[in-house]
Amino acid sequence: MTRYLLLLMLTACAHNDSWDRTDTGLYSAYAVAAIADGYTTTQIQYHDVEEKNPIARTLLGSNPSTADTWQLTTSMMLCNYLIARSLPSTWRKRYLATWAIGHGIATVNNCNHGLC
Repeated sequence: MTRYLLLLMLTACAHNDSWDRTDTGLYSAYAVAAIADGYTTTQIQYHDVEEKNPIARTLLGSNPSTADTWQLTTSMMLCNYLIARSLPSTWRKRYLATWAIGHGIATVNNCNHGLC
C-alpha cells in the first residue's frame, strides 16, 4: 500500500511548480531542526527521562536507541522531501515551515530536560 501511495505522489500528483530558493531555505531549516531533534532524542538513553511525544514514543519506545532514532530521522527527512516536492508551491512552504517549527519545538523541549 505504501509503495502505491509513494508512486502516486511521485507521478500523478507531482506538481510542476519549480522548487525555489525559499523552498531550499525552508527544507534546510527543517533538516537542521530534525537533526537537532534527533540528536537530543538520542540523549534520552543517557539521562533519567523518557520520551514523552506520543508519536515518537510509539515509533521509538520510551527510551529510544541511537540507531533507531537516526533511522527514523533520516527516513522522515527523505519522505518529507518527497511529499514537499509533490505539493504546489504555496502548500510546500506551509508544509516545510510546519515541520521545521515542530522539530524546533521538540528540540527546545528536549533541551529543557537537559538533553542538549
